[in-house]
This record gives sequence, C-alpha cells and structure tokens, in this order.
Amino acid sequence: MPSTYPSPAHRPAEVDAVVVGAGFSGLYAVHRLRGLGLSYRAFEQERTWPGAAGSRNSR
Repeated sequence: MPSTYPSPAHRPAEVDAVVVGAGFSGLYAVHRLRGLGLSYRAFEQERTWPGAAGSRNSR
C-alpha cells in the first residue's frame, strides 16, 4: 500500500505534539490536536487496525 504521508522533505522539522500509539486514545489525541490547529506527528509500531494490537494476544 503506498504511503499517504508527505515525503520527509515536506514534513516540518518541529511539531507541537508527538502522539505515540494509534489506539483509541492516540487517535482521539490526533483528532483534538487537529481541531486546535496544532501540528503533530503520530507513530504506531503495529501493522494492524488501530487499537487492535492487544486483541490478537488476548486469546
């Protein structure tokens, strides 16, 4: 799947916030930051649906 993020040359060197993890809280944080007009970078390690990383280990 091609990346939808801007190339590194187009990313700001400094941001107002960094969000680590794209679970429910991380996605909500991104939503709030965007609503406030702040710049941010979000990082997620897993390659699954946001918030589902713990679900696959809970069987």
